Formats: sequence, structure tokens, C-alpha cells
Amino acid sequence: MATNTAIVDDRDSLIHYSPAWGQSGTPEEFDATTSVGTAASAASFTFVGTSITVYATVPGDTLPRNLAFLVDNSISGTFNSPHPVNNTHHFAVWSSPTLSNATHTLVITQETSAGVFLDYFLYNTTSTSATYFIDDRDPRITYTPAWSQNNSEAYFQQTSQQSTSAGDAFSFSFEGTSISVHAPVTDTASNISFAMDGGPPLFHVPPQTGLNLVIYDSGDLAPGNHTLVVAAENDHSVWVDYFLVTPSSSSSTGPSPASSSTPKAKSSTPIGEIVGPVLGVFSVVALIAGAALILRRRRRQRQRRRELLGFDPFETLTRSPSTVAMQDVPARTPFSNSASTSSTELLTKSSRVAPSSSLSPAAYSDVPPPNYSENSGTS
Repeated sequence: MATNTAIVDDRDSLIHYSPAWGQSGTPEEFDATTSVGTAASAASFTFVGTSITVYATVPGDTLPRNLAFLVDNSISGTFNSPHPVNNTHHFAVWSSPTLSNATHTLVITQETSAGVFLDYFLYNTTSTSATYFIDDRDPRITYTPAWSQNNSEAYFQQTSQQSTSAGDAFSFSFEGTSISVHAPVTDTASNISFAMDGGPPLFHVPPQTGLNLVIYDSGDLAPGNHTLVVAAENDHSVWVDYFLVTPSSSSSTGPSPASSSTPKAKSSTPIGEIVGPVLGVFSVVALIAGAALILRRRRRQRQRRRELLGFDPFETLTRSPSTVAMQDVPARTPFSNSASTSSTELLTKSSRVAPSSSLSPAAYSDVPPPNYSENSGTS
């Protein structure tokens, strides 16, 4: 399995600070972030690899700024600031010797009150648990014709490549699921084309100038081998500093840490999680449709009864005596025992009751008046 260089930012959750370190950052730095500690503070990082290098921004002053390094409680090293005149970015403050291809733990301790600004780690590994870093001088990149190399402390590994001629190009083959191209931009009139795996080119005109800018992002790719071809489309300056590649997880070998903050390709949704809710929705729809069909059949049956009988017998049976028209009830005097309404009038009035009523009107003259002389609950 090929060895690649993985990159881890100072803000990665796999780096543990004790106590918490201060945070800073400028556009020149990776992800525009750095971390700085106080005297006796420490940072630890566990990784799988065969070597590791620590990069930081070293302030341009004469203050003592010292760090101590310890790998697996056995391999040690130190850094003492060289007191540069100006702030120096992407400074390799310490590199480990060659290690066994296994899990290791690096502990960094700040020995002075003033510290350096920790930026990122680069470590050689066969694991695919972290993003790979590819520098502009990597031998796997083919420039045609040769591009101009520029050196500056603002660039990763202190270098970048530049083209000022239309038709200049480079190609890079890699294995992974995504790639991004990072570069300084000095000219917003430049036009750059990017073609993946022989597909149609995508053109990019930078909207702004600056350092450490993303000029291309492939998005998700199928796991496996890919080739990116980049070309200058005019005579304006085009730069490239480094690439970041998300490796194919299927090619992972060797031990790996318990967790990683590196984004991974999204896994497909299990079929059961899709089929279950769909079947549930269809079941509910079927129940509702069945209930609606039954109600429709009942309505049709009632309609047929009405057409045959002239009324609905079920509706008649459910009517109550309260459906009798109250205006047909003769006026009564509570203490009167006389029947002032003739039977003929009663028969005439009873005919006004709705035909669907199942009750026959009573002869109100035969109903005895209520006896209010008995105990009625009033004193």
C-alpha cells in the first residue's frame, strides 16, 4: 500500500489541549487558524503513521519561545525560536525520526510564557482516516511545459507554481472520492479550466485575490482512480500551491485511530428505512379508501329505500317525540282541568305532524293536569 501525507489542522478534534490554548489565525495559515499556549500547557495528538512534522507560525521578535516534543514517551525533541525578523508561516518546528507503521501519540509542551502559533501536522501514513495533502512539487504532478516556481513563507512548504501563458497545463492522478485545488490569486482576469477524467472542462475566473484560496472543488467522486487536468486559458497569471484529497475508504490498510474528524463519503440509506415508511403510507391510504367505499354503498342503499318507500325507515326510527311541532300543542292552563279543544280539532292538528313521525298525538283533554298542591319542593 502506498504511503501518503495526511494533514490535520490545529482545530481538529483529535488534538487535545490542556489547558485550552488561545486561538488566532491569518489568511496565510491552514484554514486561517492557529493555536497558542501558555507556559507548561500541552497538546497531544494520536495518529497512525511512520513520521510526523509539526508546522507553526513563528513570530518575528526576540522573545524566548520554546517547545518540547515527546512521542510514545520515548522519542523527544525541542524547538527554540530562531527569532526571525518578520512573522514566518508554515515553519517546520519539529520532525520525528522514522517510526514503525503503528499508532503513536505525540505530546507538545510549551516551556516558555511566550509560544509559537501551532498551525497543522503532516504525517506519513497508509491509513485513509484523514485528508491527504499534496504539495505543488509532488512528483506525481506533471507540468507541461514546466511552470515557474515561486518561493515565499506565505506558501505551503514555502513554494508555489505559476503560469503566465495560455495553454500551460498540468495533470494529477490520484485515488479518492474528492479533490480541491488551493492557490494564491493575484489576477482576477485569469481564466482556468478544470477537466476530470476526460470530461468537459469547467472554467473558473477568480472573483477575488488573496492567499490560500480554493480555486476548484470536485465535489463527490466515485471511489477509485481519477485524473485532473488544469490549463491556463489566457496569458494572465495562474498559480497552484497544494491539493487536498479525500481518500477512498475501501483502500484503508493497517491500524487506525478510534475516531477521526475527516469527512467521509456518505453511505447509502438502508432499503428497510425507505420501504417501511412507504408501505405504511400505502396501508393508511388503503384503509381510508375502503372506508370511503363502504360509506358510499350505504348512501346508495338509503337512497334506494327513499325511492321505493317515499321515506327512510331508519331515519323514522331515530326520530324522537321532540320532533312534534310545538305550535300544534294546545295551550294549557296549569290549574285547569277543562278540555277546550274538540277531538275534531285534535285530529286536524295531528295531521300537521311530519309524516315520518312514529308517534300518534294524544288527546290532550284526557291528560290530567299536574297536581301542584302536593309537595313540590317549595315552601
